[in-house]
Amino acid sequence: SQGAAILASALVAALKDTVGDVRAAALHSMASLKADASVKQQLNTALTDALDDDYYWAREAAKASMRKLGMRVPKE
Repeated sequence: SQGAAILASALVAALKDTVGDVRAAALHSMASLKADASVKQQLNTALTDALDDDYYWAREAAKASMRKLGMRVPKE
């Protein structure tokens, strides 16, 4: 549980990277993280916010992770 929280924090921090592929990789990784409710909320917020990323593949990664996690993906 504590390890998942540390990993989630690192993934969220990676969303500030200037390289779009780094952000996309972090967003893809969020879907496979096993975490408790508070960490999942942090990831859900990060994924939702990433829908506005300026990099196309980061937005697509966010949508893919949201689908894997059973989140609602807004229509475009």
